[in-house]
Amino acid sequence: MALSILLTVFTLALGLVSPVQATVYRRQNSSCGWWMSRIEHRGSAPFAEDAEYRVFRNVLDFNATGDGKTDDTEAINKAISFGGRCSAGCPSSTTTPALVYFPPGVYRVSDSIIQDYYTQFVGDAQAPPTIKADKGFRGTFVIDANPYQPGGVLAWNPTDNFYRHIRNLIVDLTEVEGKTIHGIHWPVAQATSIQNVVFNMAPYKDDNTIQQVRHGRRKSAVHFA
Repeated sequence: MALSILLTVFTLALGLVSPVQATVYRRQNSSCGWWMSRIEHRGSAPFAEDAEYRVFRNVLDFNATGDGKTDDTEAINKAISFGGRCSAGCPSSTTTPALVYFPPGVYRVSDSIIQDYYTQFVGDAQAPPTIKADKGFRGTFVIDANPYQPGGVLAWNPTDNFYRHIRNLIVDLTEVEGKTIHGIHWPVAQATSIQNVVFNMAPYKDDNTIQQVRHGRRKSAVHFA
């Protein structure tokens, strides 16, 4: 008798929970686009000097096009650095974080995208965008998390280069031939990660062309997935 009552209660509980689970599943798989692009972004940086400082920034709001033809380098770098952030020359800072969002599209770049301190690059998870190096690409690194400065020194000491993240992106190097190019320059330390990033490289022709990901020689607590 007791077992029968327990089974009845359990069945009723499942009946109450199942519709909720089904609703969540439908929302996550709807055709409305990924949730990050649709929610209201009210995140703030309480220690930033500017009370209106924007943590979330969509590259399209800074005139990137994602059409695969236009050079989006300047627009993307502007989205990253907007608001007086911790760029090269700033030892470190946690007062001006940023999440830079890339909607679906192909973002052609002719020079490096510089990732400032305490920055996340996040692409659309349902339709990961492509960062495509132009055939006339001038730099060595498509995404650079620690750019070299005059004299060959890095912008940040790799063992102090924290709080960086890249996910849901495709890095396309296929148009660049006859030179060495790296998809990501990643000399970093703790609280950093690269997740769900695809690298498309040109077919091998000769030893004059090298395409790779460069993570740096000194690193600790770095997560790749």
